Amino acid sequence: MPAHCTALGKAMLAFSADAGQDWIAQHPKLPARTARTLTDPALLRRELHDIRRLGLAYDRQEAENGLVCVAAPLLNADERARAALSVSMPAGGRIQPAQAAPAVHAAARAVSRDLRHLAG
Repeated sequence: MPAHCTALGKAMLAFSADAGQDWIAQHPKLPARTARTLTDPALLRRELHDIRRLGLAYDRQEAENGLVCVAAPLLNADERARAALSVSMPAGGRIQPAQAAPAVHAAARAVSRDLRHLAG
């Protein structure tokens, strides 16, 4: 699955050393998985900037129709993503990504702290 289609991939790209710029440069044609997939590199750059600001990434039926997701990066001491965690749900279901986002963000921060403690 291309990174630009998923919340996990976008979280990882946004918190990479170059904020995803190398990946975008290597993938000038972003393939669409659904009609909602971001295929414009400029729009993806803007979304990665927003993800860095908020600490959360979203998949708005970009990877699969009927499926939405919210993800947060697991950050090392340098604020770079080494992994990410996510919660996926059916689009239009009882729980929506914005409702799950605070818990996903809090869980990612806690796991990041624990991983840094183990590595340190």
